[in-house]
Amino acid sequence: MLRWLNEILELDNVQYDYTSQEPPTDQHTILRDVVRFEKTTYLQSGRRVYKELQSHYYWYVDNLHFGASAHLEVFDSHGVHVGESNLEGSIDKAKRDPNKRIDV
Repeated sequence: MLRWLNEILELDNVQYDYTSQEPPTDQHTILRDVVRFEKTTYLQSGRRVYKELQSHYYWYVDNLHFGASAHLEVFDSHGVHVGESNLEGSIDKAKRDPNKRIDV
């Protein structure tokens, strides 16, 4: 089943170029995992916000960073910043910014 899904959605072909001068698309990141995340109606800095189904965290691609600095912003269910994630979904809570919030 997973192999079929990968072939249909071409998930294996979605690689972000870390030398890019553009931020990644949602499909370049863990946000493409429709089992783990669902799209919300929220936008943040022009980017779609996704809700992680298990944790209820909110995630979006940070439009201000690209190439090797590309990352996602992660917020808890109350909109409080949790930290930054790499494109594969590993959250670095040391990068938490107590002044960052989103309205959810």
